[in-house]
Amino acid sequence: IFGSSSPPSQEAAQLASSSRDVPRLGVYIVSSNSDQIGYLSRLWSCVPSRVFQMKGDDFFTKDQGRYDRMGVDRLAVLRGAAEIHGFPALVFDGGTATTYTAADATGKVLGGGIGPGLRLKFKALGDRTDALPNIAPEEVLRRVAEAVEKRKPLPTFARDTKEAIMVDVLGELALKGRDVIERWLEVVGPSEVEEAKKR
Repeated sequence: IFGSSSPPSQEAAQLASSSRDVPRLGVYIVSSNSDQIGYLSRLWSCVPSRVFQMKGDDFFTKDQGRYDRMGVDRLAVLRGAAEIHGFPALVFDGGTATTYTAADATGKVLGGGIGPGLRLKFKALGDRTDALPNIAPEEVLRRVAEAVEKRKPLPTFARDTKEAIMVDVLGELALKGRDVIERWLEVVGPSEVEEAKKR
């Protein structure tokens, strides 16, 4: 592509790629992070592709329960779960934030919740307190794997500072998950969930 007559540049790469006989690739970006959308858009602009930034209405309309500023990532995951398993649907997602999003048996978005992700919780305790240590994600995973392997849950009344932090952060997530599932079943009814399983 490049040589003395064609210095390396984005324009030269695009000109060379446009002369090739290859189908254009469709790239779909699903993100609630504007920086990531910008990075991905720039990345794919150098490849013969059509880039589509997905919006909330691509998955659920306002009539279907989507509200303003609802994360497109949450809507995409909920739609994906419903496409695979049908409605009603409840999804949990973990990343920088932990989220849950639900829909009823008719496909109407019920809403959900957003909280800090696990790494953020561990980091906040280590960074924002004087006496508590930082705990690396690998350390948490290692301790959880050990508990599973030995079939011995983490103790509620831990006798070690790091383990006490792990117990509280992970226990909080488990209890929140259980509570959300129970409340969702109250709304959609267990019979709706059983019917969805049969489909």
